[in-house]
Amino acid sequence: MDAFNSWKIPSAGIQLEGKATPEVERRQKEYLEERRSNWKLTERSMSLFYRLRRVMGSTVIIQLWEPIMEVFEDDGPLPFCGKLTGMSIEEVKVDGRYYPQLYIQIQSPYNILNGNRGEDPLENKELWQDEMTILINCSDIFTLEIINTDSIT
Repeated sequence: MDAFNSWKIPSAGIQLEGKATPEVERRQKEYLEERRSNWKLTERSMSLFYRLRRVMGSTVIIQLWEPIMEVFEDDGPLPFCGKLTGMSIEEVKVDGRYYPQLYIQIQSPYNILNGNRGEDPLENKELWQDEMTILINCSDIFTLEIINTDSIT
């Protein structure tokens, strides 16, 4: 998970209970601002980019990250499977600043688990580029497992 988190732009996180005092909110905003101003890509970030590029065409299993997983790891979104067909680094604007983000394309994704566990990320229309392909920001990935490398040359 660390390699994927190295692409994650620092965020405020979630408040589990109650409301923060104005002083706590101020300190949290200052801390977040400091973390965002110091954020940059690392060797680990670029290592992930090059590793994924080497396995382009592979079948992968992906589980996306949801903040509730900080408390209940098993309550995350359902994992899905598909073929890694593309990737790009895009500039994303957050609070007036631009940050590089790694996106991957997954072709013909399908869920691999059923049941009441977690949300179905494939129902999120914002992920879909077209009828067959979804685009995922790598900072949203919790796990990625390569299960088939037959098409790698």
